[in-house]
Amino acid sequence: MISIWAIIQPLETLNKHLYIFLVSVIFWSCTQKQNTVALNREESKAANDLFFKGLSEKNAGNWESSIQTFSQYLNAQPQSAAVHYEMSRIYREQLNQPLSAIEHAEKAQQIDPANKWYALEYARCLTALENGKAAIKMYEKTSNLDPTWTLPLYEWAEVCSFFGDTQKSIDVWNQLEKITGVDPYIIGKKQFNYIELDKPLAAGLELEKLAAAFPGEKRWVIQAAEFYANINEPQKAQAVLEKYPIENSGISYYLQYKSRIKAHSGGTIEDLKLLEKACQYEDVSIDQRVVALAPLVYQKFPDDWLKIIEQCLISTQRIFPNEAKAHSVAGDFYNYTNNLPKAIECFNRTIEIYPAESNVWKALLEIYEYQFKEDPTDYLKRAQEASLQFPFMPEFKAHEVVALSRLGEYASIIQEATEGLGIVTDQVEAEASLYINKIQALYATGQKDAAVQLSKNVLQLPQMQNPIIVFHLAWMNEFFEGNATAIRDRFYNAQSAQKEGSQITAQLIAIKKNESIQADAFQFENWQGCLNAFYYYKKSNNAKSACDALQKAEELMPYNPWISTLFVCP
Repeated sequence: MISIWAIIQPLETLNKHLYIFLVSVIFWSCTQKQNTVALNREESKAANDLFFKGLSEKNAGNWESSIQTFSQYLNAQPQSAAVHYEMSRIYREQLNQPLSAIEHAEKAQQIDPANKWYALEYARCLTALENGKAAIKMYEKTSNLDPTWTLPLYEWAEVCSFFGDTQKSIDVWNQLEKITGVDPYIIGKKQFNYIELDKPLAAGLELEKLAAAFPGEKRWVIQAAEFYANINEPQKAQAVLEKYPIENSGISYYLQYKSRIKAHSGGTIEDLKLLEKACQYEDVSIDQRVVALAPLVYQKFPDDWLKIIEQCLISTQRIFPNEAKAHSVAGDFYNYTNNLPKAIECFNRTIEIYPAESNVWKALLEIYEYQFKEDPTDYLKRAQEASLQFPFMPEFKAHEVVALSRLGEYASIIQEATEGLGIVTDQVEAEASLYINKIQALYATGQKDAAVQLSKNVLQLPQMQNPIIVFHLAWMNEFFEGNATAIRDRFYNAQSAQKEGSQITAQLIAIKKNESIQADAFQFENWQGCLNAFYYYKKSNNAKSACDALQKAEELMPYNPWISTLFVCP
């Protein structure tokens, strides 16, 4: 016969008057068959008081007091399954004493093996003791007591997975699914289990179940298609999108694009047109767009491809006007395709939205750096802003001194370069630029001895043992007549490693030795080559040719007032 205690679970939730009545019935009418001990009226009242006190202490959170009171009750009624159950829960849930808990859980389950709550508590205690094999068996027994009861099925499936029986976990989830129907939570658990078993296609089929069960929710179609694309099954991704079409959605085009470029090992222009369609819809997120577009902006394509990519970027900027990523990836594209005004515009917008993106500052300043003939005022302004935004990044100070050099502000260069060198750690390129510009500024302001000494010091630094750096130092030493043979000797050692630089410096050495040089030997592609020609013709007293060379140097650096001071031309 099933104990009345099994009928009134949990005890503390009953209506108080009904509860007192049922307890009274139990105490006054217990029979030997119910495994209770017959008590007289006074004993029944005392036991009744103990029972209610134990529940009261439990409800108040007085766990130890509740345990003591229930233990006193068991002295009178040791076969009370309900009290053993209550004590097991307190020991397990509140006192973290699973060994004590399982003693009472086992007792309750033995007294009333048909009670599903007692069986479930026993399974939970076995789990707490990490007895996985026994816990799994007990959960199975619990479920058999009430096959439609979903609570033990959820726990049983999780316990199977936790103790490594992944296939059994899937079986239990399937059993639960038959009761609840297709459920995203259950599908997610099974998908995870299938991936653990290295059965990705089975995991994909679980996602397809959701797409079939919830035809009005496009997210399940998207997840299934994305999953297949991510496991390199583009044909299956395409099949899902065709089987469960999504109307008026860019996501469908986006996923078709992703699956097709994987299937085609790179994609075709027709595939790219799918991305163009996708980018016209707002439901394609900015991150999805960046993932798709970023690999395209640094590749060479025919013009018709580039037009589609640009249109994707324009649509993205229009739909996400306040997303820094939208303008940043567009800036990268225009920079790579040499549309520098558009690149500058996009990078400036990116910085306006998110000024803390140092890589965008770098890209913007590099554009300015190579625009030799442009007014360097904006370059200097942006470099100064970057230096303030990132005070411990010397590369921005290096840009600042380059911009100052273009403007001929040599006194300021010495100060800013010194500040930049004070924060250098391991940024070799920035350090070299700061040193070279400072040395040139020292020469240009008539501080020849300081420039020579700094050059010698730089050549002693291990990180400065670079042929290009040696070339710049040697070139300045020769042009400004620093007369430091040590610098020239270091150049000879590195000469073979920097052919272009060695030719310009070789010309300077020839000029120092009063050797003749053919006019067509001079390079007028950079201002150093122009200054070589100027230096040669000036020493040769050929004023016209010297002025022609100087004019070409001024054309390359039109905003530098220092160049025009080198010679008075008619």
